[in-house]
Amino acid sequence: GIPTQAKKTLTSNRRHFNKKNLENLKQYLAAQNWEKVTSVSSVEETYTNFSNIIASALNTTCPYKRSRARHNTQRGVVYDTEAMAMKKSFQTAWQKYSQT
Repeated sequence: GIPTQAKKTLTSNRRHFNKKNLENLKQYLAAQNWEKVTSVSSVEETYTNFSNIIASALNTTCPYKRSRARHNTQRGVVYDTEAMAMKKSFQTAWQKYSQT
C-alpha cells in the first residue's frame, strides 16, 4: 500500500482575551488591595508586588488554554480603550524593568 502521513493538528497554549475575560480582569484588578504596591519604598519590591498581582489576575481571569491553530483567519481581539491603555502602560514598565 501507499504510506500515508497522519495530519498533525497544531496546538498551543495561550490566554484567551475575549470581552468577558477582559471585563472579569478589570473587576478583579479593581477589587485588589494595591497598598502592597503604593506603600513600599523599594522599587524592586514595588515591581515584584505589582507583577504578582497582575500575574494572579491573569491566571485567574484569563488562564492559559490549549488552542488549535487557525488557518489564516484575520480575526482580531476585542480590546476596549482602557484595556489598551493598561496594556501599553504595562509593556512600557516591563521594558524599563527589563533594561535594568
